[in-house]
Amino acid sequence: MAATLLLEVATPERLMLKENVSEVEVPGAEGEMGILPSTQPLLSELGAGPLRYTPEGERPRYLFISGGWVEVNANAVRVLANTAEHGDDIDIHARRTLCSAPISGCSTLLATSISPAL
Repeated sequence: MAATLLLEVATPERLMLKENVSEVEVPGAEGEMGILPSTQPLLSELGAGPLRYTPEGERPRYLFISGGWVEVNANAVRVLANTAEHGDDIDIHARRTLCSAPISGCSTLLATSISPAL
Protein backbone atom coordinates (compact mmCIF):
# COMPACT_ATOMS: atom_id res chain seq x y z
CA MET A 1 0.00 0.00 0.00
CA ALA A 2 1.36 3.42 -1.00
CA ALA A 3 1.63 6.27 1.48
CA THR A 4 -1.46 8.45 1.70
CA LEU A 5 -2.67 11.70 3.22
CA LEU A 6 -5.97 12.28 4.97
CA LEU A 7 -7.57 15.23 3.15
CA GLU A 8 -10.30 17.19 4.92
CA VAL A 9 -12.00 20.14 3.23
CA ALA A 10 -14.49 22.21 5.20
CA THR A 11 -16.43 25.44 4.65
CA PRO A 12 -18.32 27.46 7.28
CA GLU A 13 -21.44 25.51 6.26
CA ARG A 14 -20.23 21.90 6.17
CA LEU A 15 -17.54 19.27 5.80
CA MET A 16 -17.14 18.88 2.03
CA LEU A 17 -14.66 16.03 1.90
CA LYS A 18 -12.80 13.58 4.14
CA GLU A 19 -10.81 11.05 2.12
CA ASN A 20 -7.43 9.31 1.91
CA VAL A 21 -5.51 10.62 -1.09
CA SER A 22 -2.10 10.09 -2.67
CA GLU A 23 -1.54 13.78 -3.49
CA VAL A 24 -3.14 17.22 -3.21
CA GLU A 25 -2.61 20.46 -5.11
CA VAL A 26 -4.06 23.64 -3.61
CA PRO A 27 -4.33 27.21 -4.97
CA GLY A 28 -2.07 29.13 -2.62
CA ALA A 29 -2.35 32.89 -2.29
CA GLU A 30 1.04 33.17 -4.06
CA GLY A 31 0.71 30.19 -6.44
CA GLU A 32 -0.05 26.48 -6.62
CA MET A 33 1.26 24.16 -3.89
CA GLY A 34 1.68 20.42 -4.31
CA ILE A 35 1.45 18.27 -1.18
CA LEU A 36 2.61 14.66 -0.96
CA PRO A 37 2.70 12.22 1.98
CA SER A 38 5.37 13.01 4.61
CA THR A 39 5.48 16.72 3.66
CA GLN A 40 6.84 19.10 6.28
CA PRO A 41 4.27 20.97 8.45
CA LEU A 42 2.78 24.01 6.78
CA LEU A 43 0.16 26.69 7.41
CA SER A 44 -0.66 28.93 4.45
CA GLU A 45 -3.31 31.25 3.03
CA LEU A 46 -5.26 30.02 0.02
CA GLY A 47 -6.40 31.87 -3.08
CA ALA A 48 -9.28 31.08 -5.41
CA GLY A 49 -9.05 28.21 -7.88
CA PRO A 50 -9.06 24.46 -8.32
CA LEU A 51 -8.04 22.10 -5.54
CA ARG A 52 -6.92 18.88 -7.23
CA TYR A 53 -6.71 15.65 -5.25
CA THR A 54 -6.09 12.06 -6.24
CA PRO A 55 -7.86 9.36 -4.22
CA GLU A 56 -5.71 6.26 -3.76
CA GLY A 57 -5.69 4.25 -7.01
CA GLU A 58 -8.10 6.59 -8.84
CA ARG A 59 -7.98 9.49 -11.28
CA PRO A 60 -7.69 13.11 -10.05
CA ARG A 61 -10.79 14.93 -8.84
CA TYR A 62 -11.45 18.61 -8.31
CA LEU A 63 -13.02 21.03 -5.86
CA PHE A 64 -13.13 24.73 -6.63
CA ILE A 65 -12.44 26.93 -3.62
CA SER A 66 -12.32 30.64 -2.92
CA GLY A 67 -9.82 31.57 -0.26
CA GLY A 68 -9.21 30.22 3.21
CA TRP A 69 -6.33 28.36 4.87
CA VAL A 70 -4.49 25.07 4.48
CA GLU A 71 -2.79 23.22 7.33
CA VAL A 72 -0.44 20.29 6.72
CA ASN A 73 0.56 18.11 9.68
CA ALA A 74 2.24 14.70 9.50
CA ASN A 75 0.07 12.86 6.94
CA ALA A 76 -3.02 15.08 7.06
CA VAL A 77 -4.11 18.09 5.03
CA ARG A 78 -6.90 20.30 6.36
CA VAL A 79 -8.41 22.96 4.12
CA LEU A 80 -10.68 25.58 5.66
CA ALA A 81 -12.18 27.26 2.59
CA ASN A 82 -14.44 30.31 2.43
CA THR A 83 -16.48 28.48 -0.23
CA ALA A 84 -16.06 25.18 -2.07
CA GLU A 85 -17.89 23.29 -4.81
CA HIS A 86 -17.29 19.86 -6.31
CA GLY A 87 -16.21 20.20 -9.94
CA ASP A 88 -19.03 17.93 -11.14
CA ASP A 89 -21.65 20.08 -9.37
CA ILE A 90 -20.84 23.35 -11.17
CA ASP A 91 -23.40 24.45 -13.77
CA ILE A 92 -21.16 26.14 -16.35
CA HIS A 93 -24.11 27.51 -18.37
CA ALA A 94 -25.64 29.17 -15.29
CA ARG A 95 -22.25 30.66 -14.30
CA ARG A 96 -21.67 32.12 -17.77
CA THR A 97 -25.16 33.65 -17.76
CA LEU A 98 -24.57 35.16 -14.33
CA CYS A 99 -21.16 36.54 -15.32
CA SER A 100 -22.44 38.12 -18.55
CA ALA A 101 -25.54 39.77 -16.99
CA PRO A 102 -25.27 43.57 -16.72
CA ILE A 103 -24.91 44.98 -13.24
CA SER A 104 -27.93 47.21 -12.67
CA GLY A 105 -27.73 50.34 -10.63
CA CYS A 106 -23.92 50.65 -10.63
CA SER A 107 -23.88 54.17 -12.04
CA THR A 108 -26.50 55.33 -9.52
CA LEU A 109 -24.63 53.69 -6.66
CA LEU A 110 -21.33 55.25 -7.70
CA ALA A 111 -22.85 58.69 -8.17
CA THR A 112 -24.43 58.70 -4.71
CA SER A 113 -21.64 57.02 -2.73
CA ILE A 114 -18.60 58.93 -3.99
CA SER A 115 -18.23 62.40 -2.60
CA PRO A 116 -16.00 64.97 -4.30
CA ALA A 117 -12.46 65.15 -2.96
CA LEU A 118 -11.64 68.35 -1.07
